[in-house]
Amino acid sequence: MGLFNNLKNYRMLHHPFVFDLVRVMLGILIFYKGVMFVSDGSSLNEIIDNSRVGGLAMILEHHVAFTLLAGGILITLGLLTRLAIIFQLPVFIGVLLNPDVKYGLYSVYNEYTFSIFMVLILVVMLIYGSGPYSVDHFLNRSKKIQHSH
Repeated sequence: MGLFNNLKNYRMLHHPFVFDLVRVMLGILIFYKGVMFVSDGSSLNEIIDNSRVGGLAMILEHHVAFTLLAGGILITLGLLTRLAIIFQLPVFIGVLLNPDVKYGLYSVYNEYTFSIFMVLILVVMLIYGSGPYSVDHFLNRSKKIQHSH
């Protein structure tokens, strides 16, 4: 446990501001992808109509939309960042597993290279965490202050 705390303290002291900028841009981009996913009604209907999983496609569609929209906001703010990233990874890995599917859950994206970069960035952010310029850090700091009194 001491080694983990030492690594965490080192990471927080030597956390470049660039990682926070990347986290914010990543969150905004994911939210934007969610808006594009939801706003493309004809493609969504096509996904449901041509899906091999039947009614499950509608459930997955709503899960993907909610995950992208809510996760984008959470990652941008740095609130529950790692949890939000864990929910994002299956969405973008699903795109990687189905790159050439004409009809299916991920046909709205059809952006294989983009998804590779997203998965890589999400994994790095999962390891690094939300950083010092985040709601998570602010809440942890205020919690420590309350416990010290």
